[in-house]
Amino acid sequence: MQTHNLDEFLDRYVDSYLLGDLLTIKEKVPADAQPGNAAYLMTAAICSGIEFLGTLTTSQETLPACDACGKPEQFRNKFPFEHYCKHYLAKVDKRYSEFGPIVRELIRNGIAHSFATKGKIGITRVGDKSDHLVRMSDEGFLVINTDVFYEDFKKSYLDYARTDIKKGGKHHSLALENYERMRLVKEGEIERIMTQVESKLDWPWVNKSVSYYPELVDQFEETGEVQFVS
Repeated sequence: MQTHNLDEFLDRYVDSYLLGDLLTIKEKVPADAQPGNAAYLMTAAICSGIEFLGTLTTSQETLPACDACGKPEQFRNKFPFEHYCKHYLAKVDKRYSEFGPIVRELIRNGIAHSFATKGKIGITRVGDKSDHLVRMSDEGFLVINTDVFYEDFKKSYLDYARTDIKKGGKHHSLALENYERMRLVKEGEIERIMTQVESKLDWPWVNKSVSYYPELVDQFEETGEVQFVS
């Protein structure tokens, strides 16, 4: 999260990176290239957006670290997938109102942990809106059209969620509080992990003489190199 405030983070990582990457895949990767049409990658990215935006707009609690069980401090949320689906995606299509548990447990967790959905769920990029959020066969095979899912997610964010979250929005105070607490937890995670592994890394140093500053991450992501300042 570096130096970005909440509005800057949304502009850069949601508007530009998340939606931009999804658009690139949608436009550049053939939908009928199966396997290889990146439907699961698109779905996983959309799920990340849903979880993050849902986390910003729901009540949170920070659970302390547990030394005995080895668990770090955690930022626990109240069903962000369900919240975002019910309050934002459902404004685009009411069928999303009960989609939360499905997308969280069966789609997101399945793809994240094994790159396969759980249960009878098909992810496709072939077809149109009439082939999305429908059930097939006598056993209720669920169908998700990722291109339609992307368009619906984009509309739900740009037309509704972003307005609520950004400065002046009705949920800005809650989102800002959650964002700052999230930053603190992430900073602790970074310190814990790097303390454990940094001395063990045998990666070669490149440009070791350059002093680190937070904007360096943005600069490198944009240009692929470090700009030297004399």
